Amino acid sequence: MRRLAAGLGFLCVVLLLLAFDEGQATRAVDAVRAGVEPVVVRAGSLIRGGTAPALPPAAGAYPVLYGRYVPRGPGPGGTVDFAGAELRFETGGTLRTRPARIAYGREGFATRLNLRPEAQIELREVVPMKGARAVEPSALCQNGVPGWVALAQHDGRLEILLYRAGPPPGATDPGLALCGAWIYVKP
Repeated sequence: MRRLAAGLGFLCVVLLLLAFDEGQATRAVDAVRAGVEPVVVRAGSLIRGGTAPALPPAAGAYPVLYGRYVPRGPGPGGTVDFAGAELRFETGGTLRTRPARIAYGREGFATRLNLRPEAQIELREVVPMKGARAVEPSALCQNGVPGWVALAQHDGRLEILLYRAGPPPGATDPGLALCGAWIYVKP
């Protein structure tokens, strides 16, 4: 609390000094508000017992998946929310992942995506939820244990390929391990 009070006190002094130039003061207040507002929203959500919404990436940052996507066609569990490394399906449960590697459209498992050979595909490994020892079977993977998620953003859509636990896609016949393929778009 002392740090917060000291920070707010410093901010007040800076704003007082900037008040001599109203335009500059307004820009400073807007900058502070833009930086603090997401933190306040996340804290409020956590205090109310919910889950924290995903923060958008910083301006100019590498484009990352965040927020809500809606299915285009049949989806496995309604909308999906990307929150950090988790894929939270509306009715299909949550998959916690970690980055594995960047794959390319020329790789065998990616042929169903019809991408250019140099197109990038984010490959993530499904890991156990916090406090769990193993990844649980999921309806998203036809009641099998999911092991890998491939994410491809292109042409205004997001394609998700879900593979059973085992060797990473590309190491074996991808058709045998594929347990789901869906298309999503940003609303």
